[in-house]
Amino acid sequence: MNNFTWLSPTQIIFGNDSIKSLEEVIQKYKAKNVSIITDQGIMGTDILEKVKKVIGKDIETNVFCELDGEPDTDDLKKCKQHVIENQSDVLIGLGGGSSIDVAKAVSVLVTNESIGLDQNNEIENLGLPTIMIPTTAGTGAELTKISIFSGDKVKLRLVHDYLYPNVAICDPKMTLSMPGSITTSTGMDALTHAIEAYTSVKANYLTDIIAFEAIKKIYFNIRTAYAKGENIIARENMLAGSLLAGMAFSNAGVGAVHAMAYPIGGSYHIPHGIANSLLLPHVLEANFNGIVEKLAVIGKTWGLRGDYTQIDIANKTVELIKNLSTSLDIPQRLRDFDIPEAELPELAKAASEITGLMQNNPSNLSQADLLKVYKNAY
Repeated sequence: MNNFTWLSPTQIIFGNDSIKSLEEVIQKYKAKNVSIITDQGIMGTDILEKVKKVIGKDIETNVFCELDGEPDTDDLKKCKQHVIENQSDVLIGLGGGSSIDVAKAVSVLVTNESIGLDQNNEIENLGLPTIMIPTTAGTGAELTKISIFSGDKVKLRLVHDYLYPNVAICDPKMTLSMPGSITTSTGMDALTHAIEAYTSVKANYLTDIIAFEAIKKIYFNIRTAYAKGENIIARENMLAGSLLAGMAFSNAGVGAVHAMAYPIGGSYHIPHGIANSLLLPHVLEANFNGIVEKLAVIGKTWGLRGDYTQIDIANKTVELIKNLSTSLDIPQRLRDFDIPEAELPELAKAASEITGLMQNNPSNLSQADLLKVYKNAY
């Protein structure tokens, strides 16, 4: 176990009807003009009106709702211009990880004129205050200092302490309208965050406790949330699991699953949660010798019993993850997304170059190892 530094500067307001605290939170910042940053999916629900009603009529409110799918650099530029034109002094990220990531990035883009995307050393000034209201249970973006968006066939990342949101209002009732496909993809994304944080070389006492609790909550509730989306108990546990997973991986980091998911997401626009879910069991098999003990602990917690060796239980844990993904109707093969097999070596090369994530991985995986993983998942 290594020495560690723990940082969680975001105020968390969690629970059913916690959205009602929004007006008080905004007043704390003496805001006169608030930008709500959201996506087209939210526009088709009553969520936006609920949020605006809580804010009240005394505060000027404007909405940026041009996000559709995973954001790119053009989305950031448009949103930045919208915030500047409206002279907003507080940003609300409302929706899934994309809306929240854009809100985080734009908060510092507005206050740091010279900032270059993915050039973190240029972030010198604090961003605008940010309040995040997740409507999905998966990305954990409401607690992290990372903003991810698409570049030219690659995923770009802004990472800086100034991107930590000021406040996260996590109301399970705000996730009730999630369709099944989003429930599963974001839920498996959160499970991947938790497992990668738990097995990271940067894992520590605190991240282990938090990640492990997330692993339990997500595994035992994701099927119910998928099958019966109105089940508020399952929704509450999924949102809590996502929150805990975000807290864990923002301190312990993630590894090869994410490093391998980014190139296929950037080049072939596979939803991030789906890419993570598809790759997770294959990466665990590649990391197997370095994580046998922790996999066995997970498996026992998930209910594996019997006269098995530690290695047997670890192997069965990986099978449980495969079975879970299959039961949630998530695509299981890269070929399902029309990725040419001839492109796998280039994807492996791109993944190997994401050294910030690969150095967190519990095993030293070479480019050839990553190619083998891609082929196993193909």
